[in-house]
Amino acid sequence: MRGANPLVWDGLLALVVLVPSVAALKADTTEISPTEPDALAVILTLIGTSVLILRRREPMFTLWVTMGAAIAFSVRDYPESGLPVAVLIALYSAAMLEPRRRWLVGAAVISVFFVLLTLFRPEDLDAAGLVGNFAIFGIAAVFGDSNATRRANTRALELRAETLERNQAIQAEQAVAEERLRIARQLHDVVAHALAVIAVQSGVGGHVIDSDPAEAKRVLDNINQASRETLDEMRRMLGVLRGEDGSKVALAPAPGLGDLDQLVKTIRDAGVEVGLEVTGDQGRVPAGTALTAFRIVQEALTNVLKHAGPARAEVHIACEPGVIRVEVCDDGRGAATTTDPSVIHLGLIGMRERVTPYGGELDVGPRTGGGWRVCATLPYERVTA
Repeated sequence: MRGANPLVWDGLLALVVLVPSVAALKADTTEISPTEPDALAVILTLIGTSVLILRRREPMFTLWVTMGAAIAFSVRDYPESGLPVAVLIALYSAAMLEPRRRWLVGAAVISVFFVLLTLFRPEDLDAAGLVGNFAIFGIAAVFGDSNATRRANTRALELRAETLERNQAIQAEQAVAEERLRIARQLHDVVAHALAVIAVQSGVGGHVIDSDPAEAKRVLDNINQASRETLDEMRRMLGVLRGEDGSKVALAPAPGLGDLDQLVKTIRDAGVEVGLEVTGDQGRVPAGTALTAFRIVQEALTNVLKHAGPARAEVHIACEPGVIRVEVCDDGRGAATTTDPSVIHLGLIGMRERVTPYGGELDVGPRTGGGWRVCATLPYERVTA
């Protein structure tokens, strides 16, 4: 019904009120309503009921027209009709859609008319009828006003939800930008280290190329390997910009798998028991991939420390040919009970931002039986000459 045109429903409502109102004009006159219905009665009935089709677009206009028709109908002392029902509907619509100070004027006019009718024509409306009419029209006005309040509250909640959603989107974008900035700075360390190695070894190669060709060949192989690995990292991070704010930022050497022991010790000192297992040949893992694995473990253990409560965590690193697998599990309460899940989600955005350039996969979620699990797969390719 909400999807239909409101004019259709209001037109049907006006028709429902109009038909019995016109039919009532054919009823026999009585001593209470002695005036025979004439053309004016028909016109007043048609106008006072058909205007209900505008009750949502022009609620106050509808209220004034229905009231005017009903008052004129009553002054002419025509038989009973459906015009009071039309006024009732118009008052409800005005109370729901118009400011309170506006529809209260219409309600006051109706009240004054009822009082005057009781004073000067008690045969039409006695004291009991006056109380009953006040109750009926008062309920319609209060019901419409309460619906207006409910709609206003609903709209306020919708606006608040929209604002919250926009703020969360902005926070997510900021998290992505900050994570990309950290990645760019860490990439700087990887590239700087590789270029330093190349520079040193190329100098050595230049000195031994005549006296020891075999050693020179080995040095050139190392330079070739280092340059190819560095180029792979640069291709993965293409498009990541390093922030330049004019300040000098001290950049520490990029951590790798060998720094996991110190990271685990830090988390243990903070109160979380952590087990660490690293298998496979760490030496075959490129520096950029090892750095990414370290950061994922760091973020996952930080989330355990912040949100898991009393818990134990297990870190498993598997260095396989062409791929490194990272898994961090804990047996704590997980993210479901944290007061602000969006904080965890922003951390997960950073993890995904690191995994995506490598074409890897990230699986994050609760464990069966309780706790939380972070599993990342980081493919890499060792290019040989």
